Amino acid sequence: MTRLAILFLAACAGAPDGLDTAPPVEVPTEGTASFRFAIDEDYAAAMSEPPTGIFYGGIFHEADVTAVGVEDEGLSIEDFAVDLALTLDGAFTEPAHTSGPLPIGKLYVLGYLDSDVNGPGTGPDQGDAVTKPGTDHRIEILGGQDILADVVLDLLMP
Repeated sequence: MTRLAILFLAACAGAPDGLDTAPPVEVPTEGTASFRFAIDEDYAAAMSEPPTGIFYGGIFHEADVTAVGVEDEGLSIEDFAVDLALTLDGAFTEPAHTSGPLPIGKLYVLGYLDSDVNGPGTGPDQGDAVTKPGTDHRIEILGGQDILADVVLDLLMP
């Protein structure tokens, strides 16, 4: 009986000081983003074709992007393509693309709308709407969450 009482008291007392018996809490290191797209009204009006086509984009670490674009050594975390039909009034689409797992932190989304559908290998050509590097296209990924991110095509290739 005394032995049983000692075992019972030991069980109730928990682990000795300094020992944590609780399982470690996993902190999410990744999240996702769902992207909506729009085009600046002035640029939509200046295009020689409707703002429809395939958006070719990439998601980059903040450190790999400057005011003029992606650093030479900058590699995209994810490349994606999505078929878009943007409106002339600058309204956002419903979420049109959801990323795969992305590292938490600040990232940039850069890309272009291939409105004459001449393919991803060519890059943007004259008159294609593009995203310009800058804080407007910076997103912050939060661990374990899907964020809603807006991508605005706010420049035309000269």
